[in-house]
Amino acid sequence: MSLEVTSEGIVIRRSDSQESDRSLVILTRDFGKTYLVARGARKSGSRLAGASEPLTQARYTWAKGKVRQFVTQCQPLTSFRRLREDYERLSVGLAIAEIIDQTVPADSPCEDIYDLLVRALEALGESNNPAVVLAWIHVGLLVWEGEWPDWTACAVSGERIESDPADVSATAGGALQHQFAGHYKDAFAVPWAALVGMKRLAECEMPPPQMKEAQAAARCLAVLAQSRLDRPLPAHAAVFSLWDLQIGSK
Repeated sequence: MSLEVTSEGIVIRRSDSQESDRSLVILTRDFGKTYLVARGARKSGSRLAGASEPLTQARYTWAKGKVRQFVTQCQPLTSFRRLREDYERLSVGLAIAEIIDQTVPADSPCEDIYDLLVRALEALGESNNPAVVLAWIHVGLLVWEGEWPDWTACAVSGERIESDPADVSATAGGALQHQFAGHYKDAFAVPWAALVGMKRLAECEMPPPQMKEAQAAARCLAVLAQSRLDRPLPAHAAVFSLWDLQIGSK
């Protein structure tokens, strides 16, 4: 007999499978990132249809099989409706789901990251500056991974950076004084205000309403994440195209 378990979770990725099923990646409060199959979720009138949409929060019950796990029951909690009413907010929400999916390992409990995601999506629904929320979630993930540099100090010399714009390099592991930037092919310019804002975000329990150079900060963090993960971040690229930015380091 299959073991059934229940946990609150948020859909961070969805794809179609078989004739009418959906394969889901759900960040759960109790079990971390979990892979589930919602049978028949694409059928008209399916009780699993709404709860299998990205950025939907629900209580999921699933049967643990030898190979795959199947959703047997779900109780929808929220679809974060406010963020879905604005294309930019929704796009940022999908980028947030993407970086969570790419960063968090499977089947490893991480209640703190689940709570971080909930706070980010709640704040995003009310935000007039979605870039702040995207930067904030990246900062939270870096702190969680123990990879948080001092953005106002040079990664090479340790001295305070005074230039504006400054330079940042994934290879160097942080910000650089100009005299060192030429030694790193992946170095790129970042406004000083963005670095200061990134440093302050680590102290924020919730995304602040505003932040100077928030888009530049979000882009900087995404470039570093893409380098660290060694894989593209298409949902982020879609967001940056809205802001007339590129995710490339130059």
